[in-house]
Amino acid sequence: MRLCEVQGCEQKHYCRGFCKTHYSRTLKRKPRVASKSGNGPRVRGTCSIDGCEKPHYGRGMCKMHWARWDTHGDPQTVQHGGTPSRHGHTANGITSPEYHSWNAMMGRCNNPSSKHYKYYGGRGIKVCERWYVFENFLADMGPRPIGHTLDRYPNKNGNYEPGNVRWATPLQQARNTRRTVMLTIDGVTRSMSEWAEIAGRRADTVYGRIQSGWDAKSAVFKEERIQERTRATPFPPGTDLSKCSVSSCDARVHNQTKLLCKKHYDRWWRNGDPSIIKKTGKVTHGHNSIKHRSREYQAWATMVQLCTNPNAKRYHVYGGAGVRICEEWRSFENFLRDMGARPEGFTLQRKDRNRDFEPGNCFWAVSLVAKKAA
Repeated sequence: MRLCEVQGCEQKHYCRGFCKTHYSRTLKRKPRVASKSGNGPRVRGTCSIDGCEKPHYGRGMCKMHWARWDTHGDPQTVQHGGTPSRHGHTANGITSPEYHSWNAMMGRCNNPSSKHYKYYGGRGIKVCERWYVFENFLADMGPRPIGHTLDRYPNKNGNYEPGNVRWATPLQQARNTRRTVMLTIDGVTRSMSEWAEIAGRRADTVYGRIQSGWDAKSAVFKEERIQERTRATPFPPGTDLSKCSVSSCDARVHNQTKLLCKKHYDRWWRNGDPSIIKKTGKVTHGHNSIKHRSREYQAWATMVQLCTNPNAKRYHVYGGAGVRICEEWRSFENFLRDMGARPEGFTLQRKDRNRDFEPGNCFWAVSLVAKKAA
């Protein structure tokens, strides 16, 4: 039976000439490779500090050097008098807000595995040598106020160093990013949002002016020129657009297109004429009931919309081009009396397209759909 090759071991062979116990020991002894710091070779799985061959514990260091780094911020610092000079910000596994900010700063600037490293260390942003020791960072920055975080100011692209870092609120952080638009007015530089707040106007108004080529001072402080907006209307100039157009009615306008109050607009919608009053709950002409509209009424209503409603799809071809409806045909009963019943498949047409919709110039013509079906 093959035995272990280690002198004095009588156990059964397991792998590569060793028993199971000695083979597992060889797995922990890896060949020497270059250290991450470039200070010389080290054994993978051992401490990265030069001259220390103790097993790895955390952050590339053995337990002794890791404890020194955790206590003093430097793995080479040796305790004096046997009493550790702990800063007290990581006691019992609970980190203080200041230590949390410092540790996050070190991670995003020095640890490529950090998800934010590409925005900080990857861009060349570093931490000054003095702040590698937490006590120095705490002495320079002081206690962290509630609701504040680290912010690089005034140079947002500079390093973490004394004079360029402050405790900032979320609003101050938002106004000090790479995307923040900075404006300089009379030698004072502030973010665009701050200037807009000082001037008492909207930030998007200032931004729009800047994009249009305004100088910074005019974009922030120049008052807006208020222009009176006029609305295009089919009614002649001087018409009172606030009152109903029906004579002897002073009610407020409900429909701007027809210039009618609600009462007369309902009459026009149901009867075709704002002066017609409903009798016994039924429409007088009977062509515009709630459930059904006659073919004649549909043609008349379409004609009215094309000539009087600027929002109609083809208003520019009719009313916009000057085509009008004669006063007599503004009442549906008069239109029906002159045109008669509308045959199925016919539409309303004008004989002379340069004239208005009026008796003698309109007739029922076969629609294109009816022609194609025939």
